[in-house]
Amino acid sequence: MRFKLNFQIFTGTFLCLLLSSHLASGQTYSFRNYGSENSELNGFIYTIVQSDDGFLWVGTGNGIERFDGFNTYKIQYPDSSQVRIATSSMKDKNGTLWFGCNDGTVYHSDKNTLVQVMLSGEKSISDLIEGPDGLIYIIPQGTAIFTVNPSGEHEIHSYPISGEPVMYSAAFAGPGKLLI
Repeated sequence: MRFKLNFQIFTGTFLCLLLSSHLASGQTYSFRNYGSENSELNGFIYTIVQSDDGFLWVGTGNGIERFDGFNTYKIQYPDSSQVRIATSSMKDKNGTLWFGCNDGTVYHSDKNTLVQVMLSGEKSISDLIEGPDGLIYIIPQGTAIFTVNPSGEHEIHSYPISGEPVMYSAAFAGPGKLLI
């Protein structure tokens, strides 16, 4: 008798759970692909960063494009270069966007325009990070690491590295320790 009662309770519980499982549906995600077939975000995407106003700034094979979720807007480089590719990007604590390019140039956003940071003849920029000191660290494929003070006149310092290492990424591993 006890077995029959336990079986009835188990069966009843199982059926209730089965019938109410449609109420406990999981979270669903919807995706939409953006690409050259619908003339949005043309080219290969190298980097993406979101501005404080919600726009996505996308570094593509065709330059930097600002995307609002529906339309893309081409952002012109100050010198109208057509072959420059933004290979890295970041947003600093003040909301300024920074872009490092394949030709060694670095830019920061000023509203919806780009302003060049004057570096001396570097190779492709691999990474941009903000340090705990508030400086922007520029990691190029070259013989030096640069820091830029984002406030004021963009004071730039160079820190030479011996040899010509291949640097792709960097992070702070503790106070005063930059891991490359």
